[in-house]
Amino acid sequence: MSKSICCLLTVFLFVAVTSVAFAADCPYEASREAVLDVAGADQLRIEAGAGSLRVEGQSGLAEVRVDGKACASSEDLLQEIRIKTDRKGDTLVVVVADIPDGSGWRNAHAHLDLVIAVPISLALEVEDSSGSATFSNVGALKLKDGSGEIDIRNATGSVEITDGSGEVDITGVEGDLWITDGSGELDIRQVTGDLEIDQDGSGEITIEDVGGNVEIGEDGSGGITISQVGGSVSINEDGSGGIDVSHVTGDLRVGRDGSGGIHFDDVGGRVQVP
Repeated sequence: MSKSICCLLTVFLFVAVTSVAFAADCPYEASREAVLDVAGADQLRIEAGAGSLRVEGQSGLAEVRVDGKACASSEDLLQEIRIKTDRKGDTLVVVVADIPDGSGWRNAHAHLDLVIAVPISLALEVEDSSGSATFSNVGALKLKDGSGEIDIRNATGSVEITDGSGEVDITGVEGDLWITDGSGELDIRQVTGDLEIDQDGSGEITIEDVGGNVEIGEDGSGGITISQVGGSVSINEDGSGGIDVSHVTGDLRVGRDGSGGIHFDDVGGRVQVP
């Protein structure tokens, strides 16, 4: 048997086994839907469990539309997966993805993938336990995420993120951006206001095109690359990994650098590095 045929057979078997494993993991599935009138409301709170979350802002929308795909390893678990909606006062709309705890079941598994359409002007407060979270064309956003990738595109308000683990990719924030991150790469571009990374455990940090100041409180490990900043750059403490800063209008200050070295170019203000 030729080497090329062996390679093709290996790829085929991998795809086949992966497909069977996925089907066995989700033999029961069903749709879940909800619609909420947002008249008089100015904030939407989303509590999402296991599964992916995608939130899309739409202009001219007068309601919140929730579409979900429930997946479970048994029919009994599938029946328990539901979307609950509520309203508290005139300014808060709540959407909860309720997923049963399958810890007492052998090989039990359940998740709910959500796609939520919202008015662009509606402020969002989101708590997501696990799974990827994607936001596009939304307003102000406050996100607490356990694990999974985070992707944000075009937020027309300030953004606040508390993240446990997983990559964070952000492009386009009209306002300030605040982040505390456990692990995973951070890629941040096009922020009109100030950017503050309070704490980052591990992973590369890339920052480009920030209108205001950039401040990094404590960075554990991973390189830091910062360019095109309209204000000043301040890095209080860096554990390991190189620091590369360029095209900064204001000052550059690095408090303590563990290892990796510091390189800077085209800094308009004062430079204070160890």
